[in-house]
Amino acid sequence: VNRVVDYAVSQGLSRFAVLAPENDYGNLVVRALQNAVFRNGVELSRVVFYDPRATDVSSEVQVLADYSQRRAAAEAQRRQLEARGDAAAQQALARLRGVETVGPLPFDAILLPASGQQLLSIAPLLAYYDVDQTEARFLGTALWEDPTLLSEPTLQGGWFPAPPPGLWNTFRQRYKTAFGDTPPRVASLGYDA
Repeated sequence: VNRVVDYAVSQGLSRFAVLAPENDYGNLVVRALQNAVFRNGVELSRVVFYDPRATDVSSEVQVLADYSQRRAAAEAQRRQLEARGDAAAQQALARLRGVETVGPLPFDAILLPASGQQLLSIAPLLAYYDVDQTEARFLGTALWEDPTLLSEPTLQGGWFPAPPPGLWNTFRQRYKTAFGDTPPRVASLGYDA
């Protein structure tokens, strides 16, 4: 958490949010994020927990994204423009076609401390509820170092801390030479220890 927050701050991000599982791991990540944000002098604008056993976290993602408020703002803007009826209003209405929300997100970086199927079910919900990757950088933990996550378009461009791949590749080759098999990822931790 420290590494990814420090990097995000160095890249100009200053308003952080987190969507964390409501368990010991999620609480630990949120505390680490609070400390990292405080140490960097930036803002923690939103903390949302979800039940890690839940199959649908749509309502939590909506809260995180201020979806209801941003959707209401889009509707209000449409009504206002329709009432005006001039050419400029018609052009603005045309730009709003297909747009469900307006207004900024309450964060420019969101930490998603999840992995595997859980993360693969959360990520598309973020896009569905208008958390745009161009407006908010998705941040992960080392749990994101999973090749199956690379297929999710919503996570493309996200940042997460990981050791340099060269070190893992060297270790993997030495392990394979010595034992004739590919090591599990956790083997590198034992080796380092």
